[in-house]
Amino acid sequence: MELLAICWGLIWALHLPEHVAIPLVSDSKCSLDTINLTAMPKRGSDLAKLATVIWDVAKQRAKASNQHVYSHNLDPGNTLADNVAKAAALGTVHDSVLPDLWVE
Repeated sequence: MELLAICWGLIWALHLPEHVAIPLVSDSKCSLDTINLTAMPKRGSDLAKLATVIWDVAKQRAKASNQHVYSHNLDPGNTLADNVAKAAALGTVHDSVLPDLWVE
């Protein structure tokens, strides 16, 4: 799921103007290792390949960087992502779940 969320986030970020910084922050070290090509799933994964390609495009088009954060460590972005994921699992996601200006 984390790798899929990274794909969707990067696709959304690629709609931003070129050369805008794209800081990718995730609590999934495995997913970050996958897109950085420092680890690949043992079984061939089309999603892993897709995520790697999208990450490469993001790095070519923008100032893309990634950072691992520990889960449940009160990181505001990670807490927001966890809450949205929980709401999505319950089928209760709507626009009011997100703050008005959560992207600067």
